[in-house]
Amino acid sequence: MGTLAWGLVLVVAATAAIAMAGRAFQRRLRRMRDDHRLRPTLWNRFYALNWGETATNNYGFAPSSDDPAPDRYQRQMYRELFKTLEASGKTLAPGARLLEVSCGRGGGLDAFLEAAGPGAFEATGLDVAGSAVSFCQKQWTRRGGVTFVEGCAMNLPFPDDSIDVLLNVEASNDYPDRSRFFAEVRRVLKPDGVFLIPTPRRPGTRGAWRAS
Repeated sequence: MGTLAWGLVLVVAATAAIAMAGRAFQRRLRRMRDDHRLRPTLWNRFYALNWGETATNNYGFAPSSDDPAPDRYQRQMYRELFKTLEASGKTLAPGARLLEVSCGRGGGLDAFLEAAGPGAFEATGLDVAGSAVSFCQKQWTRRGGVTFVEGCAMNLPFPDDSIDVLLNVEASNDYPDRSRFFAEVRRVLKPDGVFLIPTPRRPGTRGAWRAS
């Protein structure tokens, strides 16, 4: 067999090997995606990456803005949530208890508190990723009136009827048992509490969401 033919054989073999490796990697990713036992480890590594100046992780809300921050649209999502709370007519005493479940790196919660103004809330951010919580404790607690804890969305470490406002932004679709999370929300919210949950939904699933 000539040199050219051998070269073609090697190229074909290498291409096939790369394709097989790619498919194997995709299968591994799917297994990791579908195995919820691995989620805390994956999120912990994800939030341990170098994010630069970005401290939020959502799809964002994008009206015109002069804000120069790289995650300005993600922060605006939380400002819009605060507007939604105001529009609800809910009256809250200063220092009302605010909880964000799956707060990530805390930039969104910071934007919400900034919109609310000093002293409006005693806030807590909770996340399953210890690396995210460590970042938040270093980055945001200097504001005052906010703490961060590591914990699970389906086993919230808070007393019954203790939270005035609960935020969950684009996170519950990643939980292994969303109904259990909603049961925890019902448990920790005060009877007149407010639950704000912007999240992507598949078409035709609104009824199932309401039922759960």
